[in-house]
Amino acid sequence: MDATHIETARYWRGKFDETVEGIRRDRALSDEGRRVRMAQAYLEAADKIDAARTKHEAAVADRRRKLEASLFGSQGSADPSSAISYRDALDRVDALPRGEQGERQSSKLFDRAVMTGDEQLQRALLFRGWREGWDDVVNGYIAQRPGAQDSLRELGGLIEAADSREGRLGITAAFRVPKPTELGSRSRSQIEALAEDDARSPKSGPRYVAI
Repeated sequence: MDATHIETARYWRGKFDETVEGIRRDRALSDEGRRVRMAQAYLEAADKIDAARTKHEAAVADRRRKLEASLFGSQGSADPSSAISYRDALDRVDALPRGEQGERQSSKLFDRAVMTGDEQLQRALLFRGWREGWDDVVNGYIAQRPGAQDSLRELGGLIEAADSREGRLGITAAFRVPKPTELGSRSRSQIEALAEDDARSPKSGPRYVAI
């Protein structure tokens, strides 16, 4: 998982927490003034952290595409005949049945592909085996190309983080900005309206100066 943007979100969350505590300690502000300042701080932090999440998701999607292309894509795709050969291999592998019967057939087909040096068929079998959880094929491919193991492990981690309930909850938590209790149950639009109150009201008025 790309941690750069998660660290960025953590930084802005820390700055936001510091700002909120500073507002709470500011005796010059009335309760309404504190709410306005907190609304402004919340919106700024939320915008920055939302931007970090967008960049994080784009980086993860890009990394996933690159891993899938390197593992499962046609190699030598500049050659039209290579692309056609790989497409034919995919069609052949897709025709295998599911379950144990398909796993047995795929294992035999993979061994034959290794003996004949058919790399396109090996990659097509890896693609199907990865999706189906056919360990014999996946492990056989790794035995031929040990460097693929790290890529497969990384890809699996990205998929787990994106598709599992635990992964989605983790991402939500990493990019979450909790509302200060002073803002209550206000919606985003209500917080925006409250933040804009600062521009309409004199800063020396009773809303902002504690009496």
